[in-house]
Formats: sequence, C-alpha cells, structure tokens
Amino acid sequence: MKTSWVLPNLIFLAAMGLMGDAPAQGQSAPCYLYAGMENTHVLVRELDMDGNPKEQIYSGWINQGQQVPVYSRSGKIDVNYRQASSDKAFGRDDVDCSNGRVISVP
Repeated sequence: MKTSWVLPNLIFLAAMGLMGDAPAQGQSAPCYLYAGMENTHVLVRELDMDGNPKEQIYSGWINQGQQVPVYSRSGKIDVNYRQASSDKAFGRDDVDCSNGRVISVP
C-alpha cells in the first residue's frame, strides 16, 4: 500500500505545472507576435500608463509563420524588430497587447 500516495502527488505536481504557465496576477490575456514574411528578431518592452518604456518582457527570434505569446500588465507595449535578411531595425510604439490580438512583425 505504499503506492497510495503516488496518485495524489502526481495530481498536485501536474496542477503546479499548469499554474506555472498562467499569467501573473494583474496581467490580461496575451497578445501574439507573428512573423509573417521571414524570421524576425523581436524586442518587446512594457509601457507604463503614460506610454514610457519600462522593463523588457520578450526578446528572441520568431520563425516565419510562427507566433509567440506576450503578456503585458498595462496592455501597451513597445515593439522593436529586425528581419533576418536586414540589419535595419524597425519599431512601433504604444501597441495594444491584450485579449489575443495578433501583432504582425512586419
């Protein structure tokens, strides 16, 4: 009967793993960054209520045709990106990031 503790512990561990993927309290539903034309490097910063950049909340490559979720506490982000074929950097200020909105880059 030593295995009677296994099932409750597995359920607990599974529940804790699911909670780790949930957004922190105060965060709205995510928006999604979508790289439609080619692989794109993206740097995203949270904006405060006045539109001033705060901390970085995402940085990385998004493969063409893929999307990544971004969670914003304020619902406003600053997006800077560059495509794999170019050294030029582009950006968008004050982008709405909430409720599943998809933001194409570019």
